[in-house]
Amino acid sequence: ESMQSRQGQGYDSKDPAVIRQHIRWIGGLGVDALLVDMTNGLNCLFNDLECGGTAHKQQLVGIKNNMAFFYEELDRLRVETGNKLKVIPLVGAQVDSGLDRTSSIKSGTEQGIEFFEELMTQHPNLNVIYEGKPLIVAYHGAPQCVAEAELCGGNDWWRQTDELFEAKGFSERLTLRHMAGFIDAQPQLKKPNSNEIRDDLSFWTWIDRYKPAEPYNYHPSYQRHPNGKRIEAFTAPTASPG
Repeated sequence: ESMQSRQGQGYDSKDPAVIRQHIRWIGGLGVDALLVDMTNGLNCLFNDLECGGTAHKQQLVGIKNNMAFFYEELDRLRVETGNKLKVIPLVGAQVDSGLDRTSSIKSGTEQGIEFFEELMTQHPNLNVIYEGKPLIVAYHGAPQCVAEAELCGGNDWWRQTDELFEAKGFSERLTLRHMAGFIDAQPQLKKPNSNEIRDDLSFWTWIDRYKPAEPYNYHPSYQRHPNGKRIEAFTAPTASPG
């Protein structure tokens, strides 16, 4: 069955024909790297906690297995055709990831990082090398608390991820960036009277809005590289939800 006949229908994301057609389309857009998403339900996936039913767990296992297959198929495509598309893992570090500095249970976030690091080790030619190491991004949702840890009630996912990264030695092997959402409406994450994200926060944004009229004053944010010489991340919105 051809991809043409499947258009508008459901598809299996581990189907090599589907993967290869998507890569052709992506290549036609001039994309250099894909951010691959495994952000939700990691405490269920790895610890059988917060699952909300067997069907949900099965869906998460399917996503995890298909992620591994995608790496394998993309690497085969690289060898066969010289395809240069790279992959950046996006791992969940938020409310349903089990990330909790007070818990003795190995969090879904930590196990998610380990899962991706194994794939990155098996397929090194697919990695984006950033600041000398493979890049991984941790997703934290919104809003983010940047007050002292004891005032955040656990909602300082970015800080807890930094702590985990250092404590477990990931920082020796991987470059970490943080991703939140709707930074347009979180002035505590930005420099005063600016849309630039604070220098002490390595935040990228999943989505920002452009809605400049009162009472919103929403403007896309941006992150400058630590060297101060260039813009590291910027999300250009195509619409203004909400």
